[in-house]
Amino acid sequence: MIKRVIFDLDDTLIKWDDSYYDTLDKTLNYYNIKYDNNIKNNLIKAVDDYESKYVYYNMQDMNNLMKEYTNLDLPDDFVYRWTLFLEDCVPSKIDNELIDILDYLSNKYELVVLTNWFLDEQVNRLKKCDILKYFNEVIATEKVKNKPNKEAYIKACGPNLTEECIMIGDSLNKDIIPALENGLDAILYDYKYKNHDNIKKVNKLIELKKYL
Repeated sequence: MIKRVIFDLDDTLIKWDDSYYDTLDKTLNYYNIKYDNNIKNNLIKAVDDYESKYVYYNMQDMNNLMKEYTNLDLPDDFVYRWTLFLEDCVPSKIDNELIDILDYLSNKYELVVLTNWFLDEQVNRLKKCDILKYFNEVIATEKVKNKPNKEAYIKACGPNLTEECIMIGDSLNKDIIPALENGLDAILYDYKYKNHDNIKKVNKLIELKKYL
């Protein structure tokens, strides 16, 4: 019997928009750093490559990686400042179906968030969307190894057995396959209608009602 539902955050609960990377421009301008599109693209590449180099999220490590990729002497608090701007990166209006499914599920199960990112920023984004109230816990990967490491899923299960937990996310390789391999159930959020594998999936989160 399922007791806990574990949600990924970005591109699951909150859709990521590439325009959110404009917060890098804001951060560079905040420090009066001269830059071009090549520098900005290298900052984005540092973010994209981060998880292939580190198993924990650490601001100083990301800061150092950004310095390496751009050859800029970035301030030591560059990433911290960037995350403050990122806190505003949420939709202007939350989908009513998301509220509906979270309200439905929170009355039946414990809900938690498992996110490969920095805790304070993700908590504040959930607050701005007014959906933090639905979750018992938000687990970020500053002190827990990133998905797809086993440690992340075991931590997200809390006191529950793995078979009593289910993972909901948009990534086969970070959310679904590793969760299944570690004894959890899992449902792919295939909002782009691209996946044809024989796995549990939904194209809209409201469709979780079919399974839970």
